Amino acid sequence: MAADDAEQAVAALESDHAHNFVGLITDVNLGGAQTGWDIARRARELCPGLPIVYVTGDSEREWATEGVPLSALLGKPFIAANVVLALATLIRKAPTSPSGSSARRR
Repeated sequence: MAADDAEQAVAALESDHAHNFVGLITDVNLGGAQTGWDIARRARELCPGLPIVYVTGDSEREWATEGVPLSALLGKPFIAANVVLALATLIRKAPTSPSGSSARRR
C-alpha cells in the first residue's frame, strides 16, 4: 500500500487492514507538518513490532534520537535492492523471527 502524504499513511495504519502490514518504508522529510519520524512513532503505537525503514537525504544524524527501535536508515541515493535488504533484515530480527544482520539499524 502506498500513501501520498502523512495523513494517508496514518489513516492506513489506523485502518482495519493494518494487521496485514509487514513493514513501513517512509521518507523522513515529507514536506508537511508531520515527518517520517512522526509516522514511525504512530506506527509503533498501533503495531509495536512493525519493522521500519527510513530513507533520507539529509537527516541521518537525527536517527539516533528520532528513530524507533527495530528500524533501518538508508541515505539517498540508494538502489531499490537496498530497501528490500533492509526490510528483510528487520523482518528476520523481529521478536518472533530469528535474528540476522546486515542493515544499519537501531
